[in-house]
Amino acid sequence: MTSSTTQKTLCVTCGKISGCFTCRECQKDFCKLHVAEHQQELSKQLDDLTLDHDQFRHSLTEHTQQQSQHHSYIKQIDEWEQESINKIHYVATDA
Repeated sequence: MTSSTTQKTLCVTCGKISGCFTCRECQKDFCKLHVAEHQQELSKQLDDLTLDHDQFRHSLTEHTQQQSQHHSYIKQIDEWEQESINKIHYVATDA
């Protein structure tokens, strides 16, 4: 996430010069204290994103299972329809 710099840069949070680190992700400079806070913020964002991903995957799995069940019902209805048509034709030809 960070790399130390030899240039005198200011922390974007507090404006201090000493011990600044540059975040490779956002390209902002942070002092030692605030780089830890920034890392915690990024970690929380990653946790939130992971949670969203897991919820989306669960939702997608449920939807896929429902679609599979729906397809099964449609198949059963189609089979019933074909059997009924065959029975009607059979009865009609025997009458």
